[in-house]
Amino acid sequence: MSTHEQILSIIDFIRDDFDVLGEFAFSQQGPIPVVNDSFWRVVDAAQETKELIEQEFTKTGQTFQSPVDWSGIEGFRFVTRQAGMPAMMANAQLYSVYTMQLNQFFIQAQNI
Repeated sequence: MSTHEQILSIIDFIRDDFDVLGEFAFSQQGPIPVVNDSFWRVVDAAQETKELIEQEFTKTGQTFQSPVDWSGIEGFRFVTRQAGMPAMMANAQLYSVYTMQLNQFFIQAQNI
């Protein structure tokens, strides 16, 4: 399977999760635990995709510029795991911010 086909397969796997996140990003409505679970599945899929892209780009001597604040997301992961629901509720806006970045990332990834 080519890198492009692998990326498309990953995107298909998280399509429903992106629907949940998109709804939340635009309406700020939805159960936070469901949003949280969908968000982390998308982040994990994005990181897997990023590794595939970086491997492919390394072969050709190129670099890939991602629109995602990976360190910010990892900090958010740490906070939500440590503080749980209070952190999820207090930082709900970050789901939307990072979802938009991840959406841009996957748009770029589809074109590789």
